Amino acid sequence: MMICAWILFFLLAIFYGASSMNLYIRPIPNNLVMDGIAAKEVLQVKGPQDCAERWQENPPKAITFDSVSKNCTGYFSLIRGTKKGRSTSESFLLTESNVQTCPPNVMEDLQKEIVKRSECQDGWTHTETKAFAACYRVA
Repeated sequence: MMICAWILFFLLAIFYGASSMNLYIRPIPNNLVMDGIAAKEVLQVKGPQDCAERWQENPPKAITFDSVSKNCTGYFSLIRGTKKGRSTSESFLLTESNVQTCPPNVMEDLQKEIVKRSECQDGWTHTETKAFAACYRVA
């Protein structure tokens, strides 16, 4: 009986922990937009908040939203950095956190994401094209 109570406690803790995550939509400043491999699916949405909500179950690391076309593009796998964007486009870093306050330094967090995605394990070599990035090792 005690084992069942502990299992129930852990299941509730896991469920509560997963449901209490906040998704912060953090704007990238200075007319910069994401540079990287974009998702194949482009969403037609009302705004950046709507875009993030549509990907709620599996959010990308970042999105770019065009206010004229209402197109929203996600960046799931590779973010190379930022580039100068059109005046109608803006990018946002999506951050999941169980902390109640939005993390303050978006550019610092973006840089961590870029570095994290470009590192390979020891003994592996990084290669990248416009549409693909990978690590490889010669045996």
